[in-house]
Amino acid sequence: MGVRVALGAVLLTTACGSSGPATPAEQCTDLGTSLCTRDAECAVTVGTVSQSQSGEFVTNCEASFRASAGCSQVTQVTGDPAACVSDFRAEPCSAFAATGLPVPDTCVALFR
Repeated sequence: MGVRVALGAVLLTTACGSSGPATPAEQCTDLGTSLCTRDAECAVTVGTVSQSQSGEFVTNCEASFRASAGCSQVTQVTGDPAACVSDFRAEPCSAFAATGLPVPDTCVALFR
């Protein structure tokens, strides 16, 4: 899905914290799940996908995110993943476009 390819490329060094110690690669995957879930919520809200299609949207988004962000290659967290998730979730669904929600600055360069 093109929505996450664009986001994954921008976030190619990003992370999302999870409970307990997680590797940077796991944090990258967690971030993708968080962002894709929010994008799916907004896609349903604006009518891009139906509620019944939202699960498939998230699955496709996560796969695209992991591939474009290179989550399996990430070895270092260099920013604040929690701020990224918080700022991304604060974006109103009315800002959702063909490529998803706008990517906040706090989501750029979080992983290496």
